[in-house]
Amino acid sequence: MPRSLAIGAVKVGFLAIAPADPNAVKLTELTAGKDFSDNILKTGYNLGSTGADKVSEPSLKSKTNSSVPGASNYAGDITFFRYLDATGKSVVGEDLPFLTFTGKGVRGWFVERVGPDSGAAWAVGDVVEVYEVIADDPQPPKDYTGYVKFVQPFHIQNAYHRVVLVA
Repeated sequence: MPRSLAIGAVKVGFLAIAPADPNAVKLTELTAGKDFSDNILKTGYNLGSTGADKVSEPSLKSKTNSSVPGASNYAGDITFFRYLDATGKSVVGEDLPFLTFTGKGVRGWFVERVGPDSGAAWAVGDVVEVYEVIADDPQPPKDYTGYVKFVQPFHIQNAYHRVVLVA
């Protein structure tokens, strides 16, 4: 089997209402959310694990300074494109992230699928990652070249890995 390219293979949804069971997200819950896939800068997408804390407490008898994984750590910041009309106002229905993350404290759940094509609809059996997040203050981009955009940092509260979408 050949390796798979990541080009156009990541779909990201956002739920403002918690799924009933984050370990078994229902297709109806996900389709009621927002699809942010076309709003995210590919090189500005950072949502996931950064590794666990290390606990290093070997016994006096131990001949190595071994460690075990402790609490998991996560990072989240996403660069979103803005969709503005000729007067500089948000285009309702297109400027979704800007109109969703209105300031620090907005809570929600990101659902990420890698493969199939990001344009393919969510389907029962899709394997996804689910991240419960709280938004921090939005930030300006590092530069103002190209498209208008903003950076939205997130504090990851919980993560659910390899979740299978159910009916």
